[in-house]
Amino acid sequence: MNKILLILFGIALSISKLGAENKYPVSDIPSELTKNAKVVIRESIMNFTIQSTDNGKLEVKEVITIMNKSGLRYAMFIELYNKFHQVKNIKGTYYDKFGNVIKKLRRDDLINYPAIAGYSLFDDNRIMFYNPEIDAFPFTVEYSYTIDYDGFLSYPRWGMYDDYNISCQRKELTVTTSKGIKFREHYQNLDIKPTITNLPNSNTSHSWILSNIPAIKEEPFSPDLYSFSPSLILAPTNFRMQGYDGNMESWKDFGNWIYSLNKDREALPDETIIKILNLTKNAKTDKEKIEILYKYMQDKTRYVNVSIGIGGWQPFEAETVDRLSYGDCKALTNYMKSLLDHVGIQSYYTIVEAGSDAPNIISDFSMNQFNHAFLCVPQENDTIWLECTNQKIPAGYTGDFTDDRDVLIIKENNSELVHTKIYSIEENTQKRCIQFTLNEFGEGIADIKTKYIGLGTENVYYLIDAPHEDVKRYHYKHINIPDFTIESFNYTVDRKRIPIINETMKLEVKNFASAMGNHLIVPINLISKIEKLPRSIKDRNSEILIKRSNCKIDSINFMIPEGYVIENIPETTVISTKYGEYKTEIVKKEHSINYKRTLSMFKGNYPPEEYIDFRDFLSQISKADNAKFVLVKN
Repeated sequence: MNKILLILFGIALSISKLGAENKYPVSDIPSELTKNAKVVIRESIMNFTIQSTDNGKLEVKEVITIMNKSGLRYAMFIELYNKFHQVKNIKGTYYDKFGNVIKKLRRDDLINYPAIAGYSLFDDNRIMFYNPEIDAFPFTVEYSYTIDYDGFLSYPRWGMYDDYNISCQRKELTVTTSKGIKFREHYQNLDIKPTITNLPNSNTSHSWILSNIPAIKEEPFSPDLYSFSPSLILAPTNFRMQGYDGNMESWKDFGNWIYSLNKDREALPDETIIKILNLTKNAKTDKEKIEILYKYMQDKTRYVNVSIGIGGWQPFEAETVDRLSYGDCKALTNYMKSLLDHVGIQSYYTIVEAGSDAPNIISDFSMNQFNHAFLCVPQENDTIWLECTNQKIPAGYTGDFTDDRDVLIIKENNSELVHTKIYSIEENTQKRCIQFTLNEFGEGIADIKTKYIGLGTENVYYLIDAPHEDVKRYHYKHINIPDFTIESFNYTVDRKRIPIINETMKLEVKNFASAMGNHLIVPINLISKIEKLPRSIKDRNSEILIKRSNCKIDSINFMIPEGYVIENIPETTVISTKYGEYKTEIVKKEHSINYKRTLSMFKGNYPPEEYIDFRDFLSQISKADNAKFVLVKN
């Protein structure tokens, strides 16, 4: 009887499963879309309705199959919201690889937290978040939600690739506009036209569809994905944000809107004006005044994020910064501009897409492409850029945060794009001198002096004031020696316009040279080897990008142990290519060997078909870097 009941229960369970919701089995994905894919976008439907210059709605449905662990972040629901951007009607369903429902998202599952923590004092940006925590691959997530807009500067970006190793079965975008509403389109590496439909009530819809898009693999030394992948970028013509009307049909028009937000916010207290006039009264040049006031601003203020309502774009008044001694990038830039105004020096508030790896903006399509503000101070035969959120860097130095890119200088009725400084190879250099005393056991003491110049300082700037253990942890991670102990280190800073950081360090190095009978075999390169080559690629798709020119010079003086003589040293090497140059010089003396290595890399975008040549250049360097000299016991 029990067996009969179990059989009947099994049949009933099977029937209930057959009747249950069963969608998106992984077996339905075409095989060509699973190749190299960590994620397959099964379906992405976006319906964007623009009702007016400050009102709209975006309805989204996304079905995404997570193929393996590396795609897990795409299983999460993450959506930012704020005063202008409300997220509603959130639904989520999760399926196993057969299309069976695993679970459904409940409203109580969503976590709500501030978008920026720690250094953010005023910020109304928040995030809706949920992690389904599924680890049985592959599985599928289905999300739908609505975003209501009350003012917007940007429209959704839509394209073939959201990331590397993502394929897509179908993407669809529909934009519906009310009568009189215009928007602009920019096609980047994409040859597609919309289907245009006239709707009742004088509305118009534009629709685009993409399907069966295979994944692409990330390639070494590639440019930013968005710079070469196909995409459609939409932007408003006229817009309105919290009562501020604007137009972005041209950079001049968009600059006028920024100018209107900043207008009449530069007043300072009388006592502050008297103070800065006294500070600069003995300065002989404008450049000297700029340096004095920049240092004054750095010492007086600190960076705190402020992003509430229109405050995400509008700085608070210079008087407020002066009183509170803090502000965000907008407020501190406006404050610095005000200080210069009061000593008769013209400067311009400037907006930029900042970040060391940020791609350049699309210069022929005016739209909101910026995340940061800083200051441009034109001088005769020079332009000084001031980064107002950093208390440590010298006046005129902005580093890789804002170098070599188009930025929008804000002027009344004359805003324009200009290009920031491109740092030369001499301004992105590292010079290292090492005195290495080797003993007969293949161990040694390395006294190292390193001079980081310009952009070469970027990775070590924060070490200057970092806790002792953090500095040691950084060097243990980045110094490529198999077995060593840090005995001591120290930093000094030269705050020139192109800054210099001097680092001294003492290392105890073990197991460095190999003993073979009465011979010691010693690696010629202590720290700066190219040990791992970028992977080989037969048919490369993207250009080869060397983003910035740089130079690294290492000089090592090996003191050989007593009782040993030099039996053999490597040949010198010279490699010269369009991508860079490599040179070694080796001088043999009675009790020492002096080795000098110079590697220069040249900024540029190089064609994909040259990747074999580029990789061969690195391979030759790696081979030379791993050369050894031989000592023999006398």
